[in-house]
Amino acid sequence: MNPQVTEPLVFTRAMCNNTQLPVAWFSRSGFIHPGGGSYAAKYAEKYPARRSELVRFFHIQERPKAEPDSLLDRLQRMDSSAVEALNSGAKTLVSQNEMMDPCWQLLPFVCRAAMAASCR
Repeated sequence: MNPQVTEPLVFTRAMCNNTQLPVAWFSRSGFIHPGGGSYAAKYAEKYPARRSELVRFFHIQERPKAEPDSLLDRLQRMDSSAVEALNSGAKTLVSQNEMMDPCWQLLPFVCRAAMAASCR
């Protein structure tokens, strides 16, 4: 059976039957809940005592606010189009006037007009 069917089915049954899912289930489940967000965050809403062990499986927007200027902070500040580009495998992206290269190095971003002016 297709995991796109079985994963939501296992999750829904666990939620309805008050069944504890092992942490390993969340590590295997890379799917987004049909209602939006991660399965781990939805599960932690019902079982708040498990939040600390599941937070590593939360979507970046569901995690606690990161330290300023950390990689997670930059990811959390990305707009949805940048997150989509990242998830689609973009090698370089620009978000919040910052540019990241394939090695996740932050590069200074200079707008095209400024670059063109400096090349004259």
